[in-house]
Amino acid sequence: SASMRVGLMARILADAQLRSRVTVHPADIAQAQLPAGIDVALACGCIGFFDPPTRRALWPRLAAALAPAGVVLVDVMPLDRPQSIPESQVADVQVGRHRYQIWLGGQPAGADPELVRWRTRFGQSDGDMQIRSFTIERDWRAFGLDTVLDEAAAAGFTAERLADIPVPAALLRLA
Repeated sequence: SASMRVGLMARILADAQLRSRVTVHPADIAQAQLPAGIDVALACGCIGFFDPPTRRALWPRLAAALAPAGVVLVDVMPLDRPQSIPESQVADVQVGRHRYQIWLGGQPAGADPELVRWRTRFGQSDGDMQIRSFTIERDWRAFGLDTVLDEAAAAGFTAERLADIPVPAALLRLA
């Protein structure tokens, strides 16, 4: 998404080494032209936004673009099916005179067996005065890491599951 690219670019702009090695494309993965010889591809915090056909089309494209020793790091949410997630506060930070707060919750969305509708509520205040508040709803597909690994295996990838990290993740390499 454009907002994710802005955040990523802010970090890259602050690091001269990254600026010389990282390219951020202004397209979603379904339309992006993937260059040949990719050493590392990250599919972190995003794979649940892709519908099943987009996910299945991604793996052969990455396989074709990856350098011989290249890897793909992929993760999924620790939810393998839609479920109710009670709203909880995930951030409460003071920046200067303003307090920023974020709450997150989710519910299964309709008849789709994978879909969760996440509701993110943002607030900004100055003392007791609310400056602004808004809510964003986004659909996310909940599935386990096994689903991703099966899809990637069909494109020739082998997987190394990663342990001792907060979310299910794996490194994919071409077999």
